[in-house]
Amino acid sequence: MVLQNIRDEIERLSNIDIEPQQRPKLLRASKSAREAHAHALYLHNSRALPNRLPPEILGEILRAFRGNDYSYSLLPLTHVCRHWREVAIGDPRLWCKPTHSNPALVAEMIKRNKGTGLYFDIISNRNSMFKGALPRKGKHWNKALRVQFHNLERAVSIKLDVNPWTMKSWQLTNLRKPAPLLESLHIYDAEFLQSDADMAKLFQGHAPRLRRLVLHKCGMLCTPSLFQNLRSLNMEMTSGTCSRLLTLLHSVPLLERLTIHRLELTYSQGEMLGVVRHRPEVIHLPHLRKLSILESSLDACVHMITHLRASQPVCVALEKVVHDVRTDHLPLAVQAIDSLITANSAMLPSCASVHVNFNVSLSMWDDSRTLHSMLDILPGLRLHSSKTWYRHLSLSNLRGLRITLSNDSWCLTDIPEMLAPMGQVETLHLYNGFAMKMIPLLATEQRRQLSGHPGLFPKLTCLKTSEKLDDVPEREKILENLLDYVRERYEAGAPIRQLGVHAAAFPGMDIEAMFRDFVPRLIIL
Repeated sequence: MVLQNIRDEIERLSNIDIEPQQRPKLLRASKSAREAHAHALYLHNSRALPNRLPPEILGEILRAFRGNDYSYSLLPLTHVCRHWREVAIGDPRLWCKPTHSNPALVAEMIKRNKGTGLYFDIISNRNSMFKGALPRKGKHWNKALRVQFHNLERAVSIKLDVNPWTMKSWQLTNLRKPAPLLESLHIYDAEFLQSDADMAKLFQGHAPRLRRLVLHKCGMLCTPSLFQNLRSLNMEMTSGTCSRLLTLLHSVPLLERLTIHRLELTYSQGEMLGVVRHRPEVIHLPHLRKLSILESSLDACVHMITHLRASQPVCVALEKVVHDVRTDHLPLAVQAIDSLITANSAMLPSCASVHVNFNVSLSMWDDSRTLHSMLDILPGLRLHSSKTWYRHLSLSNLRGLRITLSNDSWCLTDIPEMLAPMGQVETLHLYNGFAMKMIPLLATEQRRQLSGHPGLFPKLTCLKTSEKLDDVPEREKILENLLDYVRERYEAGAPIRQLGVHAAAFPGMDIEAMFRDFVPRLIIL
């Protein structure tokens, strides 16, 4: 009611024919009425529930709204009311990603950040590999980039993709200023870094907090002052010598994650492949936990791995790797990789999860599950036979095993040979319906008499089957094979002590009636 009366008074004053001598008086009255209206509106809005939110809660709402988006997405919310605007402007963390095409707006967001750390996405290369969604580029985009460049010393994270052949002198100048807050640096086109000297000029070698570095289109460059505190290094390399690679690895003593694309090794004068292989220079990376090598040759991968020593098991992933190791040298290659994933036999895996297909994919851990490692060799590696890998990995002491089998793996005739080294397994989980087709391959006393039977897992005491079977016609056959296996073990005086069966995989069948006479402990899941 008060607001309506004030509005009516403002409207009345606006419609009065004003004589010159009365104008100052009426203008003062109109101004007073407008101020009263603004104050009444403020009091009215302050009673609304959204405007009564405590600043801490409203700040959390605003941070959740922004998420990982750029800070300009918050601008509409700063105009909801005075309370929202005060909270938004007063929280410097909301303004940490000042990317926009308006240079004045970028400068204002940087000001609101109050020096708490900025996240810059500086992208001007038309053919950029940057996968993020940038704001719409306006005609002042380059001016906005200049504002960002001038504030790089306040950056916590920088993603940079500027055409190296058109870089301006002022851009290089700003890249050569110290970056005391920088923690993550991603350069999509690092061809402007041609030598170690160029790398040393980057931030004047002063980025003491730098933990993550990603370099594309870059050679084997290193600067100890920049690399000494790195925890994660991702490099897309051109070819380099073995000595150069070792120099690079020496400069990252705290590294935990190493990713290398297109590793190509050459040998400098005085280096001989045989000497390097049999008496390798050891590089200690005690904190290394994951090694990924992509689009490289297996020979180069193994060559690098022979130099590495870690204090704990390392997860190794080789993706799109070209097989160029001679068959008679393959066991040595596998043993080199095995020494890394087991920390030179410091971990003797007792449990593993194996995905059986044309590639190699397994995870391993010890009894306490405090030590874990992994080996993935993904599509692109043309193995002569996967069984060679499994035979020379440290799998002979496994007690627990989970198997996933892809459908097309049934054309592999050497599955029994691949799994033969795991003869000590006592607990087996057939994780999917295709793996359950392996039940006829399991060992029993009766089957041992059959010529050519593989007799897998003769010490098995606990068996768990898949919870889902997509192939309905195979259900009865799989259940029949499972019953035959359990019965044969029982009749031989060595029954399966525990059997876990998912009732949902065999609807309409009385699982308990079928198996209770042959298994001391039947678990229907």
